[in-house]
Amino acid sequence: MGRALIAAVALAAGLAAAPLVPAAAAPAPPGFVFRTFDVPGATGTQVNGVNDGGVFEGAFTDASGQHGFVDSAAGLARFDFPGTSGVTQAFAIDNAGDVVGVYADAAGASHGFRRSPGGAITALPPAPGAGTGSGQGTFPTGITDSGEIVGFSVGPDGVAHGYAQSPDGRFTVINAPGAGAAAGQGTFLFSVDDRGVICGGYVTSGNVEFGLVDRGGQITSIDDPATPQNAAGGTDADGFARGVMVGDYIDANGGELGYLDRGGRFLAVADPAGSDAPGRGTVITATNDQLTLAGFYITSSGADHGLLAHPR
Repeated sequence: MGRALIAAVALAAGLAAAPLVPAAAAPAPPGFVFRTFDVPGATGTQVNGVNDGGVFEGAFTDASGQHGFVDSAAGLARFDFPGTSGVTQAFAIDNAGDVVGVYADAAGASHGFRRSPGGAITALPPAPGAGTGSGQGTFPTGITDSGEIVGFSVGPDGVAHGYAQSPDGRFTVINAPGAGAAAGQGTFLFSVDDRGVICGGYVTSGNVEFGLVDRGGQITSIDDPATPQNAAGGTDADGFARGVMVGDYIDANGGELGYLDRGGRFLAVADPAGSDAPGRGTVITATNDQLTLAGFYITSSGADHGLLAHPR
């Protein structure tokens, strides 16, 4: 989901974003079993997070727009931010079942929300400097069991800034060294684990995208060696577990694949059900502590289908 967010911000800023084009399907990595999940009646489904209990969440699209969902042992719950319809996405879940995500207002600005395990939905405060125009606002994308939230904001200038919000509501701005300062550029945070490891990406002044991992304020760049080292390529980091980074990258053919990074050894990840046509393939969005992968694949018709990849 990370790259989709970056592209949406870039397009809202009027930039030509690198295409979200997953690469030709590759064999699934050894040791994973892929499972498809579709919300009944949806025209598209994306799984954006999974907790250690196997409860997962995401967003689905139907005739009225985009909505959030949570799937647990209690069943499938669909939801919209109160007072809205078709403008809600769920992005992350903690082990208690709290979900954070985004909804859009009538002007097209994004705002954060938190959904409790019981289904109560409350608005989150805007990040400092968040804009109120279309494509601007606050995008919470990760949550820990202690209630720390990470994400990014986009200001009136179209530049993204990462942030961490403490359980008592204090904001800390996080900007990656080398992040650009023009519209569509900046720092995008996508996840945080219970050890405080933050994953995300940043876009440079040359519109080249790199992944990042932040360990206690020490930011390290992540760059899949299979991606072109120019604005046509790019790498995201979307989650970390068991010493393994997960995310996605754009390959030399302009397509997107998921990856596992084991200490600098990158392994491509693709759901076998994904098409190998241009504009199709696999996106990995998150992981839990069991290294269960969440994401979605795209078929030859262009439809998104949610996926979970379970280690054997």
